[in-house]
Amino acid sequence: MTSTRRFARLAIVAVTGCLFPVVGCGGFSDEEAAARCDQEQAARGEQACFTNIEYDQCVAAYVDCGEDVVVGDACPVTYTCPDSGAGGGEAE
Repeated sequence: MTSTRRFARLAIVAVTGCLFPVVGCGGFSDEEAAARCDQEQAARGEQACFTNIEYDQCVAAYVDCGEDVVVGDACPVTYTCPDSGAGGGEAE
């Protein structure tokens, strides 16, 4: 049983590319990211600056970089990871 757990942990580490899970590499699950973006959308009042495109970018960014997401309050709102500077969504 212990070797099965160890293998599972190693597999998770390999998939996420994290050597130190305590440091906080990696992002949120899809569900956690969607919940965070639902909160963002509610706080912004579903204004024209937060459409379905921004929602999708929000989710992708939180999945990619979790708590480290940088939120740009311009219109439209942007969501980026600090290390890449690129948004979690599709490039235009």
